[in-house]
Parts: sequence; C-alpha cells; structure tokens
Amino acid sequence: MTGALLIMLAVCGGLALGIAIHNRESATPAPAAMPPVFGKLTDAPVLDRISGSVTVSAGATLAVRVPAGVITRAGAAAGSVLENEGEVLTTVNEVPVLLWLGEVPNYRALGPGSSGADVAQVQGVLRRAGYRISDPAGEFGEHTAEGLYRYLRERRIVPRDLGGQPISAEEWRSVGVPLGMAVFVPELPVRVSGGPCGTLGAQTEAELCSLEFGAPGFVLEVSVADAGRLEPGVAVSFTLAGSVVSATLGERLPATIEPGAQGSGPPGSAPPAAAEGEATGGGPRFALLVPADVAAVAGQQSRAEVILARSGEGFLRIEGAAIRDRAGGAPWLRARSGEHLAIEPGICAEGYCAVSGADLRAGTEILISGELEASEAPG
Repeated sequence: MTGALLIMLAVCGGLALGIAIHNRESATPAPAAMPPVFGKLTDAPVLDRISGSVTVSAGATLAVRVPAGVITRAGAAAGSVLENEGEVLTTVNEVPVLLWLGEVPNYRALGPGSSGADVAQVQGVLRRAGYRISDPAGEFGEHTAEGLYRYLRERRIVPRDLGGQPISAEEWRSVGVPLGMAVFVPELPVRVSGGPCGTLGAQTEAELCSLEFGAPGFVLEVSVADAGRLEPGVAVSFTLAGSVVSATLGERLPATIEPGAQGSGPPGSAPPAAAEGEATGGGPRFALLVPADVAAVAGQQSRAEVILARSGEGFLRIEGAAIRDRAGGAPWLRARSGEHLAIEPGICAEGYCAVSGADLRAGTEILISGELEASEAPG
C-alpha cells in the first residue's frame, strides 16, 4: 500500500512539472521581426571613385648663391613673386643683387675685355632697358661699359669694377659686374622659396634662397591599394584657391627616396628601394595634365577625386542591399507596396548600385532590409 502511494505521488509530481515547463515556454515571446528599412530610388549618379591628394611642384628651381658677406638690406620675402628684370633680390655688403634674364649662371666677374655668352646676356639686359650697344655680341667693349654705367647710375646703384670697388664718373670705362651682383634666370616671373633671400644683419650662406619658375607641375598621390585601379586618361578633379580644376591622369611617376632616408640594414647600407611611383613616407604618385591657364604656386595642396566610372543615362540609384535574386537569378526590388520590380543592375560603388527597369520611378520607396508588415505585404 505504501509503495503504491509513493508511485502515484511521483507520477503526479512529474505531470505537474511538465505542465509548468510547458506553460513557461508558452509565455516566452517569439523573437521580434526586424522592422523594415526603406530607401528611395533617386536619379543621383553612382560614382566609382578614388580619393587622393594633389601637390603643386615647381617647374624648375634655381639656387641663389652669393659671395660671403653680411645682408645689409632685407631680401625678397619667401613666397614673393618677382616679375620684372632688374628687381633686387637682396643686398650684400651694400651691393645689390639684381635679377636678370639669361641662361648662363653668373659664375665669374665681367668687365672690359671679357667675352662669352654671359657677356652677351648683359648686353641683352642693357638693350631691353633701352641702351644702344654697338659692341660685337659677347664682347665687353666701351659701348657695353657705357651702357652698364648709365644703367646702374639711373637706378641709384653704385657702379663698381670687377673686384667690387666703387668707381668715379671718370672711371666709367672700368665698370663691371662683380661676382654675385647679378643672378641670371631663364624666364620671369620667379617665386622665392626656401626662406627669404637674406635676413637683415645675417651672414650670407652657401645657398641664400631658391627661385622657382616655369609652368608648375601637378602630382596626384593615392594609396597603394588604389594605385592598381588607375589608368592614364581618367578624369581627376580638385579644388585650388576656391576653383574646381578638371585634369587628366598622366603616367605613374618613378619612385623617389627622400634625402637622408634610413634603411633597416647595417650602418652605411643603402636605404630600401621604394615601389615604383612611391615616395618614402607617401603613396604612389601620378602626373596630372592640367590646363595651361590654371594659376598655381609650388607647395599648394588639395584633396582630389578620381572618377573611375559613372552610372549612365536612364539609371536610378538605390542601396545595394535592396537588390534581391529570384530563384532563376533575375534581380529585382521589392517596393513598399509589395510589388516585385524587375531591374537591370549597373555599376555598384560605395554601398549603392545603379538600376534600370521599365517600372522604376524616382521617389519609389524600396525595401532595403527587414520584412514588410502584414498591412503592406501583398494579399
């Protein structure tokens, strides 16, 4: 009797426990369905693009070197642009350093008896200033001396002989161009870079400053990952001094190693070679073809955008996550109304895809993710 009672109690207890577990599971709510997220078809283009940076480089650079001395008048400021022949770059020991046009650098003192291409350059300076020079081209004769003497006096510059000593009016035939009194540049204007051309009271240095001239160069730098996607001829746009510049991508530039770059090898070993078109500390670089009328100064920088592909006419834009595939593989979109819209996909980039189709209209709401609510799903 006692055993039968115990068995009955165990059976009843198990039944009660099973009912309690079932009731607790029934009370646990089912996971909530993801709320639907919608986007709109727009007529904005889909752009496959790469970002980079553009740097303006000097067309050519000339180092300004003058004899040892003291800067007695402040030189042209860094960044200043000198447009006229005869402008003063700086003054050393009270001798002005003049900017003249010429291909041959001023490497020697010039005066009576001198001859050569550099003398012809001085004669060219004098003729452009309005002085008549009858001496043979490249021969420093009396007419060249007379013209130079008058040129200096009319500009309130003390005439000097070859050695740099001041001369009197009676000594005009001995006038010359002391070494360092002129800097010849192939063209004007020039821009001062690398610091001012002399600080008042300072001793002259081996390289006083640099002059930049010629058409500026434009260089695009991108990441290593993006460089492989670029081909010459693609469109590049960037903003310079508030204006949008449209350029064309040129060839990839050779690798460069910055001076003083340190390698990981033993002391005295050569630094590691950079990848083609890659500067130490930067990414691969490409030349840019820019319209000639674009005004730029070496050192300017800007963000750039390279357009690799653009969606064509008749395409609309939608988030890529909205595109669905039927069993047969034909892509489609689900409208908020529940309608299935057949599409022809175009390019996809930056999370968006270009789509076209007979039933597509800009402004139509499209299901991106989640499920339609019962009231929105088709009956």
